[in-house]
Amino acid sequence: MYFDYEIIKNLTYHIDGGVEYSSTDQGKYTPRTLSVGAVNNGIASEAITTSTRWLVQQYLTYKYTYQKHSFNLLAGTSNQRDELSGLTGNARGFVNDNLLYYNLGSGSTLAAPSSFKNPPYLLTSYFGRINYSFNSEILATVNARRDQSSLFGPGKRSDNFFSGAVAWRLMDKEFIKNLNTFSNLKVRVGYGTAGNDRISTTNSIPPYIAALGIYSTVLSPGGALQIGFEPTSLPNNGLVWEKTGQLNVGLDMGFAKGRINASLDFYSKKTADNSLLFNIPVGQWWGLGSQSINAGSISNKGIELSINTDNIRSKDLTWSTNFNISFNKQKVVSFAPGVSLISANTANPSGTVSGQEFTRAVIGKELGVLYGYQYIGVVKTGEKYNAQPNSKPGDPKYADLDGDGELDD
Repeated sequence: MYFDYEIIKNLTYHIDGGVEYSSTDQGKYTPRTLSVGAVNNGIASEAITTSTRWLVQQYLTYKYTYQKHSFNLLAGTSNQRDELSGLTGNARGFVNDNLLYYNLGSGSTLAAPSSFKNPPYLLTSYFGRINYSFNSEILATVNARRDQSSLFGPGKRSDNFFSGAVAWRLMDKEFIKNLNTFSNLKVRVGYGTAGNDRISTTNSIPPYIAALGIYSTVLSPGGALQIGFEPTSLPNNGLVWEKTGQLNVGLDMGFAKGRINASLDFYSKKTADNSLLFNIPVGQWWGLGSQSINAGSISNKGIELSINTDNIRSKDLTWSTNFNISFNKQKVVSFAPGVSLISANTANPSGTVSGQEFTRAVIGKELGVLYGYQYIGVVKTGEKYNAQPNSKPGDPKYADLDGDGELDD
């Protein structure tokens, strides 16, 4: 819902709010007709998950025109809150399969229920914008915002972001009109910074604090199962907003009285201050496999071209064509202090292999390039390949890159 009110001439107040609510009830029953169900006399479970998001934003807009000058000023604030919780129950050992998962209490063996409620995700923003137009020929905009996220620790939650852009409409210039070529021609250039706070966390626990999870164990032979807790994430109170600066230069063109339009854009983006948010693998001696850090800086440079045409435009038939193509070059520019290499355990084509390295972040290359043994074919019948002395015909054959007769990394 939204509400607009003109306070005085050209000054308008706007407020809008929205709520998203989702409740999912998922029931499962494994009957005796399946082997697992037969052994356990039926297995039932029910899980209820509820999520809520609300967003409220409000802003003032003021418009002012003086001769050939036009101004549009905006200032406002935005507040968002996300919550997620869930409850699960399990049972087995039922008299028959008729009740499915609708009466867990009728099972002879009840498993301990599980539940969770994530900390709320809070995002508060303050923003302002100035749009300026001179004779509808020169257009300019300046933006500023301050965002505060609950995913970062005290003193690190807020950051400032700015952007500005200028566009020049050339169609009113005599030397352009005399060309009799363009129906529209505009040059654009802009630069700005944007923030990112989204990083995967354990059960949405903010990564600046340590999360705990249930861990159960037996302390003595034949002893009872003891319920306890263990750390499930490594905290990092130094995390800050990921900030990216982007330069964009564009050209908009129109031909044939607006029936052909094209846009060409050149852009260059770079993560500022090694602030790239990343979950990096850490040694298992920490008791955990990864930690969230500001890992480094990456850059993206590219070109985008789009062409739109109205081929036929009549009362009974319209035919339009849209074409676009883009080229992007990405590379890792630098790592944060203390970070020399980022590698990740991932799944290979044959399945998950723990402890093996398959992707890397390497300075000068794309983020997450494939890394591993180089496949050069299969071992043939009767072939002896010294680097793989125990291989059988049909086994994958990998390159011995250093020529020492052994396969190693």
